[in-house]
Amino acid sequence: MASQAWSNGAVNKRLALRLILDLAFSILLLCALMYRATGDAAHEWIGAAVCAVCIVRIMRSTGTGGRVFLTARIPCGAA
Repeated sequence: MASQAWSNGAVNKRLALRLILDLAFSILLLCALMYRATGDAAHEWIGAAVCAVCIVRIMRSTGTGGRVFLTARIPCGAA
């Protein structure tokens, strides 16, 4: 039964996406730490990219998948 779940294409796509995000996060983090090699502007842009990849990775691993930003905020008592 477990081997049948791993043969599913959706599981393999999720695993591939997770590995790609982890690889991108690792490479960007190493580039961000090389401040002398990248310079000031590139260091800032790479840091912003690291932050974006980190947010996407956390959302994908917790299963929210963007629902955090798509939910409507209704104040209490206003219905």
